[in-house]
Amino acid sequence: MVTPVLFVGIAALLGWDFTQESFNIHQALSHLMNDLHVGLIPLLLLGCTRAIYAFDENSFITVRSMDWSDPNMSLSLWASPSGKERIGANKNSKDNPLEWESRYASVVVCNYGKATTDGMNEEGLVANLLFLPEAYYGDNDDPKNEKPRLAVSGWAQYILDKYATVKEAVEDLEKEEFTIVTDTIPFLMQGNPPILDPKGKNIVLHLSISDAIGDSAILQYLNNGNGESKLKIYHDKKYKVLTNSLYASQLEILKEFQGKEGWGTEEFSWDALKRKTQNEEGEVKEVKEMTPPMNGADIRFIRASFLSDNLEPISSNPRAILKEETDLSQALPWFCEPWSDEEGIARAFSLIRNMSTPLNVKSLTNPFLSSTLWRTVSDQKNKRLFLETARSIYPIYVDLPKLFEKIDTHIHKLVLLEPPTIEEGPRTELQEDQMKHQRKIGKVNDEFEPTDEWFEFDPK
Repeated sequence: MVTPVLFVGIAALLGWDFTQESFNIHQALSHLMNDLHVGLIPLLLLGCTRAIYAFDENSFITVRSMDWSDPNMSLSLWASPSGKERIGANKNSKDNPLEWESRYASVVVCNYGKATTDGMNEEGLVANLLFLPEAYYGDNDDPKNEKPRLAVSGWAQYILDKYATVKEAVEDLEKEEFTIVTDTIPFLMQGNPPILDPKGKNIVLHLSISDAIGDSAILQYLNNGNGESKLKIYHDKKYKVLTNSLYASQLEILKEFQGKEGWGTEEFSWDALKRKTQNEEGEVKEVKEMTPPMNGADIRFIRASFLSDNLEPISSNPRAILKEETDLSQALPWFCEPWSDEEGIARAFSLIRNMSTPLNVKSLTNPFLSSTLWRTVSDQKNKRLFLETARSIYPIYVDLPKLFEKIDTHIHKLVLLEPPTIEEGPRTELQEDQMKHQRKIGKVNDEFEPTDEWFEFDPK
């Protein structure tokens, strides 16, 4: 009777703090449950999804969802011109912060007032930070490490500031001329009463980058087996999807699925993924195939890979429309017109919405089941950044070239969600702005306001 033992193990896990050890145990339980087909596969859903959609032969859209377990995570958009000085770390700098000057203007998504988690620069380069529990950046206090230090919260901004293409970024980053440093953030678990995590949440992330010609790279800092951090880079246009597991293992899973009958064709069916088993009496039974073992991150990786591969470009087939008075005896009872770029945006949104988890879904206090808080759609051809939050009625978007004209040499920001820091204190709620005040709807270029300086990636 192994199943009751599993439930005891799960119950114990759910009471633990989120640590690497608890993650590893959860992985083992999840894999074992997959093999037993007990129907509890999607327990591990912490993290995000990123995918690339080619909406015509030479035009690309990068989409991502942000899944996180803190419903009060602040959210803002920041616009930066080129020529701005940056400091990569403060309290973790050891008096040796990485410093640079921005070569390119960018618009980014900022969380907690300290992290660039998503964004696009004026050349159409997109950077996305996603959760990775296995990420390892080395010993922050190693006295032998004399490289400049960059807080992981500034990693994506560094990429957007410095590079125009993925190839250029990869060739430079392979040199590993700086050290990534990380920290924890305070975390309040919702409930009655709420519970403050005494240790906070570890910030462990990996990075994806994509450019206007469809090139892509995945960057993961991992333990090399000797207690040292080593940057692993996967660079190829085929690396379109990323979630929250080691990329090497996800590629192996994808390889096995791509070998299934019909993958990549109209005949492929998820429901057809079954295998036959025999019970003790020799009766044959078809069950859902759950091999290779998958957790939530891997399920999203496979689904996003399949959908990204099979989502039609707008240029592949024209839009066919029946004529007003359809006569089936007519030789051509229809007419055709080309799909618009806006149709490409719609298809991209539909892709990333399919990777989302509802807000405040019941999870039995499971720390691995996280809601999708927001989604971005980055149109790298037309330089438009779309953002849709789970707590808003309408998506918003930024026209980057027009915004860069407006801001000139000054930093601008747009606060979207900001919870109060004192009881009954001031707050910003995007849904309230949209519904009560009819603000922050559609193109929001004019909603940005100037600010004195950029946010600190690693606050003192």
